[in-house]
Amino acid sequence: MIEVTQSSALMEMEQRYVKFVGLAHDGRAPYRWQCRLMRYIVQEGRWPDRIAAPTASGKTSVIDIHVFLNAMAGLAEDEGQEEHELFSCLPLRRIARRLALTVNRRSLVDDQFDEANELCEKIHKDEAMARYKHGLMLRSGVHDDLPCTEEPAALNVVELRGGIAPQRDWRYYPQTCAVICATPDMFGSRLLFRGYGTSRTMRPMEAGLLAYDTVLVADEAHLSRQLLETARQVDRIEGMAEHPLGEYVSPLQVVETTATPADENAKQSSVEIEDSDFAVDEALANRLCKPKPVVSDYTSATEKEEIQKIVDACVGLIQNPESGGSVETGNGVVGCMVNTVKKAKQVAKELPKQLKKAGISRPVASYIGPMRAYDKGNVLAAMRNAMSSEASPQSPCCIIGTQTLEVGVDVDFMALVTELAPASALVQRAGRVNRRGLNAQGDVYVFGIDTKQLNASKKAKLAAPYDEGDLDNAMTWLEELPLTDSGLPNISAWSVRQSILQGNHVPAEKPRRLLFQRLEPWDVENLSSTDEQLSADLRIPGLQQGAADLNLWLRDDLTDDCPDISVVVRYLPQDVNVAASLIEEAEPEGGELFPLRNQEQVTKLKSSLKDGAIRAFLYRSSNEEGQRVSPLGSADANRPESYDGRIKSGDIIVLDTSVKTFTELSSEGEIAMFDPDGKDTAADVYNKCAHGKQVCCSTWAGESGEIRNAFASVYELANETDDLTDDQQEQISQDLQLIYKSMSDSLSVSPDNEGTVELDRIMYEDDAEGRKTWWMVVGLRTGDPESESSQEILSAKVKNHELLLGGSRRQEEGHQDHVAARAEALGRMMGLDDGMVESLRIAGEYHDEGKIDARFQTLLYQGRTPKGQRKPRAKSRFSSRTWEQQFRNQCQLRGWRHEQRSVAEFALACESEEELRQLSDHRRQLIERLIGTSHGHGRSIFEHGTGYLLPESGGASRSQAPMLNDIADEMFESGGWETLVDRTNQRYGFWGVSYMEALLRAADITCSKEGL
Repeated sequence: MIEVTQSSALMEMEQRYVKFVGLAHDGRAPYRWQCRLMRYIVQEGRWPDRIAAPTASGKTSVIDIHVFLNAMAGLAEDEGQEEHELFSCLPLRRIARRLALTVNRRSLVDDQFDEANELCEKIHKDEAMARYKHGLMLRSGVHDDLPCTEEPAALNVVELRGGIAPQRDWRYYPQTCAVICATPDMFGSRLLFRGYGTSRTMRPMEAGLLAYDTVLVADEAHLSRQLLETARQVDRIEGMAEHPLGEYVSPLQVVETTATPADENAKQSSVEIEDSDFAVDEALANRLCKPKPVVSDYTSATEKEEIQKIVDACVGLIQNPESGGSVETGNGVVGCMVNTVKKAKQVAKELPKQLKKAGISRPVASYIGPMRAYDKGNVLAAMRNAMSSEASPQSPCCIIGTQTLEVGVDVDFMALVTELAPASALVQRAGRVNRRGLNAQGDVYVFGIDTKQLNASKKAKLAAPYDEGDLDNAMTWLEELPLTDSGLPNISAWSVRQSILQGNHVPAEKPRRLLFQRLEPWDVENLSSTDEQLSADLRIPGLQQGAADLNLWLRDDLTDDCPDISVVVRYLPQDVNVAASLIEEAEPEGGELFPLRNQEQVTKLKSSLKDGAIRAFLYRSSNEEGQRVSPLGSADANRPESYDGRIKSGDIIVLDTSVKTFTELSSEGEIAMFDPDGKDTAADVYNKCAHGKQVCCSTWAGESGEIRNAFASVYELANETDDLTDDQQEQISQDLQLIYKSMSDSLSVSPDNEGTVELDRIMYEDDAEGRKTWWMVVGLRTGDPESESSQEILSAKVKNHELLLGGSRRQEEGHQDHVAARAEALGRMMGLDDGMVESLRIAGEYHDEGKIDARFQTLLYQGRTPKGQRKPRAKSRFSSRTWEQQFRNQCQLRGWRHEQRSVAEFALACESEEELRQLSDHRRQLIERLIGTSHGHGRSIFEHGTGYLLPESGGASRSQAPMLNDIADEMFESGGWETLVDRTNQRYGFWGVSYMEALLRAADITCSKEGL
């Protein structure tokens, strides 16, 4: 054996990291500060508390570092790999599997997600990255000795932001390396057991996974100070537990990124850019040090005059390269940033007119917050084309933007014309000028209004959306920056940093709240009760109150009126019920969402809905399956009982394509923004944005009788109550292929080969003449394992039509045995102690034991009597979810929880089985907790007592099973379950026990997906 020192191991690791970055980014070498960050993590087994790096210094490299180190950790854990010996002296096992990146700008979240996705694509498809993919697969490999029916991804990339239908796979594979790009609210709400857009039953799973084996990197940390304060309490609060999980799995690590260098007396660990780096990193020196002179003009008397000066400045800058000037960055695109959408619209209206007078034919593009991501992607593509050396003559010469462009896009402008903004915003805006350092300098022009003679009210109105004091401070700060050779203030990143070191700090914006709130154990106890309606969650009419008031622990601004609500446009059926069912099945996609900018827009939209002037539906993803869509506006009478009359954070309003509440931003009418006062419509882009699903309508194929017959055939077969024969399955497949082929112009997803397209739902509506219009949702993915019905339905990918229950009480191997094996393997690979691992295994063996209920088996056998002995099933295949729900109602199982009976069955087994009798009280309580919460219910109480749980029709009434009823009485009628929940919370921590629940549930869900 060769002796390896830590120094030599670190040197070898750095060489491999340099090679990885080169392969991931077309030969680019990492900067020295990025290598220091990687070395710090490897050496310490954790991330530093802060990363001090200015804008444009490559902070998204944290994604590369995270993925690379997870790949190395996977290779080092395998005794058959050379890395096992090379890196044995490094604490790679403690490196977090999940990286959560948060930033308080939706567009920047999109940008980070795109970069992570690009890396993910390369790892999965590029042969040169095969070694790293192998390491990630080793890191995520579960050694459970079960047949491999579905190979998980080597890397999961997730986006969590307002309005986007939540991505779920990351939580089903807790062992897999993941990059999670999120807004602070989306991450913070999930950490606090209240995930926006997440169903109640899945909230504890997400909270547990984010609190352990995760590192949070908060970009633009000065905008998310309350989130940082809250996230840093997780480690402290979990450390109070009697048997904390942090001894085995790394608790949440929190990293803030900032442009400010660390104070010498700061207790926090930090990795920074150093002056000496520039001698090696010439490209970084060009990015950060090339001068950016500021020309300012605050003499405008009115907004109109200010807008005119901004337009004139843009025209002058555009004319220079058009007249033969030399600009190295493509065609020399000018950036124009203003503070409000209203002003952006004014500039976008006036600038093309002035350019036309000047003889400039290139178009102007807008990039603002109210646009949907699909349209932004098209604008961004045109923008990047304009900045390339091969730009077309029709590429934009100027990009007009608001705060969305400020930090939301990686662009490189020749020069910038901007409205005066707070100093921190100006730093961000200047970071978009000469970003790559290819020009000698990047000019910045700042315009403002002279408000010296105005009263306070007028000043505040003109400064909006900012505070007038912040604008005054920005003007003073600009004048005190180091000067360029031409004698103008220099706003380059390194000039700003040197100015900070000299005492001229970037003025912070005026705090929007007096004090920050520290999270305490009693707060977490309340928040972790996810399956019970608490009085703290009840809303009092007239009060601006949220559920458990999450804003208190997440928001820097408690008066922020920017709602996390979005609008979607769909071509919908005329029948309200059919339209609602279609939206439920084809849930909104991130790319088609128009965000609402402020409370005023919400109020105007509500007014239109109340008047019945527009046709709309509400989509709320946190509601139970089948209750997520509520008709609004002209369809008020059809609202389901689940709708509480409010539009709240995370909601999506689905508008019909006929609704005119948009304003076009392009002469072609292809790009629009949501505007309650607008007069234009917007197009349905669902099929262009959807991942894995497509909507088909029979009218899109013309009047073809063959296509209509195919729809009718699919409908008839899909509603068969008996198991479909192979011939019938083949007929459905052929009909789907025919329909797909006829609608190729309307669809963006094509089947790879016959049989890969699955039918999710088919429905129809009759017109006045009785003629049917068919609507169908098809996809390349199986049902959502989160849904209640999918817990009992086998995927169409699974060949067998049943899945036996199994478990320690039966000879036949079945689902419970497989879940037990996988849960045990997951617990072991996460590093839990032997007692916890064994508890996971036993919980897996009993988690579905309650399904032996006679009614439940009738459900799974679909009312049929089998030949011979009826072996207990865990799942069965239904032709559709609708039929499963009908059987559930017929068997009187609505609201009945099989896992509640599973707890009682386990407790009964502890009275008779020797192995279980030997369990300590702590172990037994943990196992019972894991069994009872295995589907996200019972985290405080169960809704029903013994009488409903064990009826005579279920085969376990008091006369049929007296001991089982006595156990249920003690546990569910006398406070036993509530006491058990409290004891396990105190022993393992609120997030710790949720993490163990998540491991068991992940084992259950993945086994179900694979038909095991």
